[in-house]
Amino acid sequence: AAINSWSKEHLYVRTNRLKENAIDSSGKLRMRFEDAVEVGDRKLDLLVTSEGAVATNHLLNGKQGNFASINLKGGVATDVTFSLVETGKDTPMIVEDLVLKFFDLDKSSETKEFKISVNEPCEEFYDSGDNTYFTLKGNCVPGKRQHVSFKKDIHADPSCENNRPSYDFVFTDIKFNNLAGKGPQIDDPHHQIRYQSVATIDGQPVDLIVEVQDESGYEPGNTHLNGYKAQDFGAINLQPGEMAYFKASFVNAETDQPFKMRKFNITFFDIDRPDKDIETVVEAEDMIHWYYPNNLPRNAGSLAVDTKMVNNKEVRTFTSEKQDVEDPEVPEPSRLNKKQDGDTVQFAYLEASEFNFGLQVRRVGAFAG
Repeated sequence: AAINSWSKEHLYVRTNRLKENAIDSSGKLRMRFEDAVEVGDRKLDLLVTSEGAVATNHLLNGKQGNFASINLKGGVATDVTFSLVETGKDTPMIVEDLVLKFFDLDKSSETKEFKISVNEPCEEFYDSGDNTYFTLKGNCVPGKRQHVSFKKDIHADPSCENNRPSYDFVFTDIKFNNLAGKGPQIDDPHHQIRYQSVATIDGQPVDLIVEVQDESGYEPGNTHLNGYKAQDFGAINLQPGEMAYFKASFVNAETDQPFKMRKFNITFFDIDRPDKDIETVVEAEDMIHWYYPNNLPRNAGSLAVDTKMVNNKEVRTFTSEKQDVEDPEVPEPSRLNKKQDGDTVQFAYLEASEFNFGLQVRRVGAFAG
């Protein structure tokens, strides 16, 4: 099917005649689109088969509106073969050119992402524009069998379900500021930073309490810089040394009881190197996803990301690689420039009343110690 003009409908692969649509007992797919392609005076079928299991309901395969559709269960990867064959038979036929288009490779939720890999020689590929943000591995090389894959990263949705309003946390009202008992309110018996009314949900004020985790050390450089920074940034000051681990808890402002948040995002800004010998590290666990702001793809960010398993939990570490990135003026991800996007990381959480994180400033190179 020499598809060389998008304006000529007869050059499209047609999917309006679904002749076969079945899933066998092992979950393998078989679909046939009859008379899908015209080659001269001949018509060919498009046969779609899978090597592994797909979804268990064949009614979700076939056609969705004007599109051919293959339904996959979450967490499933399978090899799918597209073959142009003689009508009513499985005999493969060769055509001069063929273009396959895959649509709607965006997020379907904050916990799902899609990946397509091409295992046959491909001549070239196109995407839908500069804002597509695919992560690409490999490349199409004419005449060469080379693996190439396309993945659209998940980008957490800041909106709330059922059209409920979204809002920013507010960190300017501090009730206690004596993290680990090290000041600046050194005589306060509450060894924590307590932010009052960071949010009001259904009329209920919610506080956020930040404490150093048990068995973790914490060495501040200047505790007077703890609490919040100008323009409503929450702030924890550190001097270079070991990783310090923190627990942040949402509580009912009136009863001090844990307050479960349906959905929230936490953003760590300005994870850069103040000079070539010092780097900044953020560590986090239990989030449903992490992402860079403003749809910046992961391979375009400036943080080194490492994943490890600790006590059967997935822990991710984000380490600065860029030096002296301009500080953001306000804690609003949509107002960051591209460089600031790259040293900012956002964590998405669902149904949680607390989250844990680690912070470290450490020396590297000749002065590491």
